[in-house]
Amino acid sequence: HAAVRWDGWKREAWLRDLGSTNGTLVNGTLITGEVALAEGNVITLGDETAFLFMRTETLYALVRSR
Repeated sequence: HAAVRWDGWKREAWLRDLGSTNGTLVNGTLITGEVALAEGNVITLGDETAFLFMRTETLYALVRSR
């Protein structure tokens, strides 16, 4: 459906739709080509699947703060 490309040196991620039927959306906008992901972006695949983009250090901070 979609692919995420991660650059560990720059700590940056990009999302690309792989020709899916329902499309791939970032924050409600249909993407074409490859788009850079930012902390807190909502990635939607099809009609009912959504993911919140967060970096590992953010997740670690959230877990450690509880």
